[in-house]
Amino acid sequence: FVNIVSIPFLSFDFEFMSDPGIYSFFQKNANNVIVDLQAYKNNTDNVGHHLLDIRNHLLYYAFRQEQAVYSFGLDHRVFAEFSFSKELISLLIDGNYQYLNQTLFLDDSNYGRALSYFSIFVGYSKTLQDQFSLHTKFKLIKGVASVGLDNHETSILFSDNFGTSQNPFSAEFNVDGTYFINSDYKPFSNLGFAVDLYFDYDYNDNITFYTKVNDLGFVIWKENQYYQSEVEQFDGIHYNLDQVLSDNFNDLQIGILDAFNDSIGVVSELRLLPFDIHLGANYIFNNANHQLSIDYKIQNLYHSFLHTGRISYLYDFEEYDLALIPSYSFNKFTHTNLSLFLNKTWKKRFYTNFYWNNILDLFSTGKNIGFGLGLYFIF
Repeated sequence: FVNIVSIPFLSFDFEFMSDPGIYSFFQKNANNVIVDLQAYKNNTDNVGHHLLDIRNHLLYYAFRQEQAVYSFGLDHRVFAEFSFSKELISLLIDGNYQYLNQTLFLDDSNYGRALSYFSIFVGYSKTLQDQFSLHTKFKLIKGVASVGLDNHETSILFSDNFGTSQNPFSAEFNVDGTYFINSDYKPFSNLGFAVDLYFDYDYNDNITFYTKVNDLGFVIWKENQYYQSEVEQFDGIHYNLDQVLSDNFNDLQIGILDAFNDSIGVVSELRLLPFDIHLGANYIFNNANHQLSIDYKIQNLYHSFLHTGRISYLYDFEEYDLALIPSYSFNKFTHTNLSLFLNKTWKKRFYTNFYWNNILDLFSTGKNIGFGLGLYFIF
C-alpha cells in the first residue's frame, strides 16, 4: 500500500470484565428483567472487581515513504475500574443490623477510578537490518475527566443504646480515605504524554519474538482533592418540641458534609495512564498461511496488575482475501476466553477487522465481554 485511511468514528474497541459476572446482577421474572443485588452479593467471593475499557479510533491516516511508514491520528479512551469488598457489599445490600455492636473494617480493596482522555499521535515504522522491526507512536494526551475514591482503612461501629437515655442507635466512623476530581476543563489543561512501542526480532524464517507497550505515559491533572482521617460520632437528631425540625436536619447535613469534606485544595497531580505491556512469539509455518502465536500481557490497574496469557492461531485464506484468528486466553476474571478475529479485504481497496471476545461466556456469566471493529481504505 501507499496510503491507509480509516473511516472516521467507525473504528472502536469495547471490553468489559467483571467478577462476579455481569449476569449475576440481573434476574428474569416472567417478561421483566430485574436487578438482583442479593444474587450479586452471593456470587461475590471476597471482592467485586469491575473494569470498563472503551477505545474510539476517531481518525487514522498512514502513508509509506521509501522504507518507512508514517501515521497520524486521533483516539479517545474511557477507562473505569471499581472494587468493593464483600463486607461493604453486604452492608449496602443487607443493612447494618448484621454488624450491630461489632466493628466493621473496610480495607483498601474498596476504591473506584474513572478517566477519559484524547490522544493526538504521530507514528513511525521501519524495518531495521532485515531482522528487526520498530513501530512507534508518540502521543499528546488531553485529559477530559478524572474522578477517584480511594479508601485506605475505615472502621465503622453501629451500637444500640437500649436501656439508656441516649438515642436508640448510634454510629462511630473512623475513616481514612481520599477523593479527587479534576477541576479544570480548559482546552490546554490536563495535558500529558504517552508512547506506543512495538519491536520484533526475526530469529529465523519461522520464529519471531516481539515486545509491545501501549499508552505508557501520564497526565498532569488539575484536581480538587479531599481527604478524611478522623473519628466521627453520629447519634441521631436531638429535638425539642420548641425547635424547628427542618433546622435540625439542615444542621445534620452541614455537619456530615463538613466532617467528610476536608479539602486539600486545587493541586496538580501526575497520574499514570492504564498502560499494558506484551511479550510474545510467533511461529510461521513454511507455507506462510499458518501462524501460531503466544502472548503474555501485563495491564496496569489502579492498585494492582492484571496478567493475561493468550495463544492464537492464524489461517490466511489467500484466495478469498480472508484471515481468521481464533485464540484462547485466561486471566483472573475468566479461564474460558475463546475469541475470534476476522480480517477481510474487499476489491484490494477496502478492508475490515472485526473481533468477538469470549464467545463461550457471552451468554453464560458475562465475566468478560469484548468486541471491536475497524474499517479502512487502501490506495
